Amino acid sequence: MNRREQIREKALTDLQKHEVLMRDGHFDFGNGYHGRVYLNPHQLFRHPSTIWRFAQDLLDILPGTIVEQAEVVAGPVMGGALLAHTMAGLMDSRQHLSRPRMIFAPFSVDAACGQALSRFYQEQVKGRRVLIVDDVRNTAQTLARCVELVRAGG
Repeated sequence: MNRREQIREKALTDLQKHEVLMRDGHFDFGNGYHGRVYLNPHQLFRHPSTIWRFAQDLLDILPGTIVEQAEVVAGPVMGGALLAHTMAGLMDSRQHLSRPRMIFAPFSVDAACGQALSRFYQEQVKGRRVLIVDDVRNTAQTLARCVELVRAGG
């Protein structure tokens, strides 16, 4: 088993141990969809050390080029922003001190269009490489909207 597979197996075990990942059940997602697996983001963020470990595992399996090239880590509120903030801090701590510090940019909720990026954060992402993360992906509409906002911001 290679390192990536080991990290994946450890993460799956830890997520189940902390009751973040629930498997082999019947879950009603409240949007008309049902499934056998449920990721409980509330359990994920209940203990900060859980999200830190999970973020470290994600960074360890992401392609090195993505980690090296990212200048901003962004995520939608609530869970995605918490994960993005944690990952930005961890990425910053792994970089050489001569590199510019990592920037964190949270997306906010906009009643009209779902996600929004404030004018301040639009300036922060402009002309930079952005890694967008989220805690849960269902339909990927949130991620698609966040990508659209970053591209629109330059």
